[in-house]
Amino acid sequence: MKRGREDPPSGSASEAAGAPAPAPKRRELDMTSIGESLWLVKLPAPVADAWARQEAGASLGELHVQQQAGKQHFLVKPSERSEEVLDSYTLHVFDDAPALVAVSETASGAFAVDGKISRNCSLRPPADVRYRQLCRQRLLATMGSAKESKALADVASRMGSQASHVVSFKRPPKPEDDNDDDDDEDGGGGKKGGKKKDLVSRLLSCFGKKDHWQLKELAQALRKPKKDVKEILTKYATYHRNGPYQGYYNLKGEYRSPAAGGGG
Repeated sequence: MKRGREDPPSGSASEAAGAPAPAPKRRELDMTSIGESLWLVKLPAPVADAWARQEAGASLGELHVQQQAGKQHFLVKPSERSEEVLDSYTLHVFDDAPALVAVSETASGAFAVDGKISRNCSLRPPADVRYRQLCRQRLLATMGSAKESKALADVASRMGSQASHVVSFKRPPKPEDDNDDDDDEDGGGGKKGGKKKDLVSRLLSCFGKKDHWQLKELAQALRKPKKDVKEILTKYATYHRNGPYQGYYNLKGEYRSPAAGGGG
C-alpha cells in the first residue's frame, strides 16, 4: 500500500523543503472530428431555453432554404412553440466567421473537438405584428413602475363606463423639431428629464428588435447624435471589445425583461 498524502511530521526534511506539487491531471483530446464544418448560431433566449430542455436526438425544428434574387435565405421553424417562441425565425449569416473550434466533454471526462466554425449566424425574429406586441409587453414590463401602474388604473376606473378605449402611440418628433435649448430646463421632471426617458424607452425598443447594435446604426435609428446615445448606452448596455460581436453593444441583463431572458 502507498501512503496517502498527508502533512509530514513536524521538523522533518519534507517540511523544510516543502512537499512537491501534485502533477496536473492529464486529459485526452479527441481530434477525430477536426475536419467537420459547424455553424455558430446565436439564439434568442426563449428559443435557447426551449431547445435546452429537449432530449438528445430530439427534433428542434426545420430549416427551410429559399432562393430570392439569386441569394439563399434561411428560415427556421421551431418544433416547440409558445407565447415566447414564435412560429418562424430568419437565420442571418454574417460574412465572416470567427477562427474557433467547438469542444465538448465526453462522459469519461475526456475532451473532443466537434469541428471548426465555418459560419457565424444569428437567429432573428420576424418584424411582424405578433413580435411587435411581444416587444411592447417586454418594454412595459421593464419600464413599468408602481406609480405609473396606479395612474393607469385610476384612468381605467374613470373610463369603465365606456364600451371601448383607444390608446394612440405618437411618432417621435423629427430631428429638426428638437431644440437644444430645452436641455437647459431642469433635469428632474422638466423637458430634459422627459426627453431622456423617451430616449431610453426608444433605445430599449431597439434592443427588443435585435440583440446587438453598433453605435452608428443606433444613432441613425434613434435620430440622435452619437454622443447622446453613447451616454445612455454607458448605463444600459455592454460594449464588446473583442469576440464575434466586437464593436457592438448589447443590453445589460438587469434591464432585460424577465420573460426575454437576455436577448429575444
